[in-house]
Amino acid sequence: MILLAAAAFAAPSPAAAADPPHDRAVANAVETELLHDNKAALNDIDVKVSEGIVTLEGESPHILGKQRASRIAETVKGVRAVVNLLEVRPRTAVSAPQLKKDVKDALFADPAAESYELNVSADDDGAVTVSGRVDSWEEKQLAVKVVKGVRGVTGVVDRIRVNHRSDRTDAEIIEEIKARLAWNTLVDASLVNLTVNDGKVTLTGTVGSAAEKRQARYNAWTIPGVIDVDDSRLKIDRSARDKHLRTKKYVPKSDAQIRDALEDALQHHPRVASFDITPEVANKVVTLRGTVDNLKAKHAARQVARHTVGVRRVHNFIRVRLDDPISDSEIRSNVLRNLARDPLVETLEINVEVRSGAVHLRGTVDTLAEKMQAEDVAARTHGVTTVANHLLVSDAEDVRGFNPRVWSDGWSYYPRATPGTDRRDPDAGIKQGSQSPGSHPWRGGPEKAALPAPASSRRMSHSVRIH
Repeated sequence: MILLAAAAFAAPSPAAAADPPHDRAVANAVETELLHDNKAALNDIDVKVSEGIVTLEGESPHILGKQRASRIAETVKGVRAVVNLLEVRPRTAVSAPQLKKDVKDALFADPAAESYELNVSADDDGAVTVSGRVDSWEEKQLAVKVVKGVRGVTGVVDRIRVNHRSDRTDAEIIEEIKARLAWNTLVDASLVNLTVNDGKVTLTGTVGSAAEKRQARYNAWTIPGVIDVDDSRLKIDRSARDKHLRTKKYVPKSDAQIRDALEDALQHHPRVASFDITPEVANKVVTLRGTVDNLKAKHAARQVARHTVGVRRVHNFIRVRLDDPISDSEIRSNVLRNLARDPLVETLEINVEVRSGAVHLRGTVDTLAEKMQAEDVAARTHGVTTVANHLLVSDAEDVRGFNPRVWSDGWSYYPRATPGTDRRDPDAGIKQGSQSPGSHPWRGGPEKAALPAPASSRRMSHSVRIH
């Protein structure tokens, strides 16, 4: 089995061998994306490419940047895999006892992860070990993500175990994975095959990019009853991005189909599953209603809707309300603590004001990545109902674009000559771009074309239509 998987990975398909992108051209494309990204600095990263295998060497000040570098490379057409050898060297040295405390505080401060019963340990090198049990694979991933977002963490040893359901048949699991792949705008599964044996999923076939392969693996893991996913025989061939092979993904969906798919997706998201959120769909426009106890859950629901095939626009009317309101002074203290613990914004001087639960961020930051990270940190703080982001970006040339493949919570950044793939509008009235496959000459996978906005702007509009 191991020899067969290795052979499948090493040998490109006949279509790929006939016209592969030159390794140097692939490296240039990866470096171009890294050059204009604020979380994964090209200056500290060396890129090597051999037969479509990208190797990243150098260093990153935090795990978030290291992970982001991999995801950026995965989105480039012609990349078959990414070997990430970046060393994490934090800007601030944190002792093992302090790091353990910071990680535990971060888990407790997160509205979703606070209920998880997890054990944490840390060593002097910044490696953190997390153990315990959670109810789903999504909860496991969320907990690890929270840990990675703490300053001083250089690595995470994940020993979290999932309470797998034993009442699921293999046939049920197969059908749910197929449905999940069909309704995810970030992956086309036309050439993907799957088998399930006692909860162990095997993915075979072909996808168009490394980013799509990661999304397919992720979709399989999210299904209850899955205990293992093997994607070693799922090949990457950029010819699989041919629009003629992707006709099923873009067949018009009825409002009822969209609503059913969205309801299912919301039930599986760890930040929103515990809330009663009702999606309404009319003419492909989604309206979200319900009540949550934290702003991040409201944002997560919007994100789920945006990633559902067939959705043209999202109106987010979800209310953020607390059973036991928190004073503005306590919210402010919590936001400041969370900002100080975040590796991307820990050194910034950000002024925080709170008025009746509404957080106002003021000051000057270097990049849009820092601006939006600060907003996301505030949104994950207990008691916050809205965030008004007044932070100014000192780099006037920085522009923004949304790439859901690179950063699941929201933002990526591209130069004026390399437009992003979509953009984010904070809550109501999100108009998405085309769902025809791919627009960028090097970026892989089915994406949504859009134009970049100036760094000073908060919103932008364009007339790209969804077909």
